[in-house]
Amino acid sequence: VKIKQTKEISQLQKWTELTFDEIIFDSDCCDWRQQNSTFDERVFGKQNLIFLIEDDKGNKFGGFISSKINKKDEWISDSNSFIFNFVNENVLKYPIKNNNQVMKIERQWTNILFTIGSGDIVMKKLENKTSCIYKHSLFEYNTKQNTTFEVKKFVVVQMEMSSYKQRN
Repeated sequence: VKIKQTKEISQLQKWTELTFDEIIFDSDCCDWRQQNSTFDERVFGKQNLIFLIEDDKGNKFGGFISSKINKKDEWISDSNSFIFNFVNENVLKYPIKNNNQVMKIERQWTNILFTIGSGDIVMKKLENKTSCIYKHSLFEYNTKQNTTFEVKKFVVVQMEMSSYKQRN
């Protein structure tokens, strides 16, 4: 998942009213295996995060969470969050219907890294293989239901207010 200025990235920035600041987790260089994951320490205490996932078939999807990640093994509430996917150079946005079950960071020893949208995106961490379940239980998506992908790469991007918005 390359973070370069594209039509899709511009759309995410428009929806969040934030700009891309830095990548705080990159699956290419950060450990996210079961028992060894550094994922939770990199996202804990942060807010305004984009979770961007690319599967082995080139599909790109993810979620935006504006609330601070301040709990483990408990649901985080957030009324500004959403799930998205990139389809034919467009970004489709889906609101998370249950604002009380938006994001859950699992404990280190489990085989699940995180869940977004009450189980709509479930990132699994396995010793020799990584997978992501993209379940569409709460939304009306334009893709297949309950699709499991092998993860090629995923990143978490810290978003920030643009300098223009900070001045106003």
